[in-house]
Amino acid sequence: MSRALVVDDELSMRMTISEFLRRDGIECDVAENAHQALDMFVLKDYDLLITDVVMPRMTGIELMEKVREVNQDCKIIILTGEPTIDTAVRAVQYQANDYMAKPVTSVRPFTYCPP
Repeated sequence: MSRALVVDDELSMRMTISEFLRRDGIECDVAENAHQALDMFVLKDYDLLITDVVMPRMTGIELMEKVREVNQDCKIIILTGEPTIDTAVRAVQYQANDYMAKPVTSVRPFTYCPP
C-alpha cells in the first residue's frame, strides 16, 4: 500500500486532501507544520508528500529541501495559496512532481505510481 503525508497549517485542507487519498486506497497521515512532518518522515517511509508552502516557522519549500536530503524517491506535490515565480523555481530545483495553486478550482486526474 502507498503511504502519503499531507502537510498544511489549515485543518480543512489536511482533512480534505487526506480523505481523497484514503478513498483511493492510499494510507495517509497528516501534519500541521513542517517540523512535525520531518519528525514523521524519520518514523515512516512515505511515497508521497503533499505540502503547503506558507506555514509558520518553516516553509513547504524548506521542507521539500530537507525531504530530498533523506528520500530522493518521494513524490512531492506543492500546494500554495500564494504562487510566485520564486516558489515555482525552487519547486522545480528540488524536483517537485507537481505545483498547484489554491484554491483548487478543478480536479486534475493524478495517477500515483509507487516506486
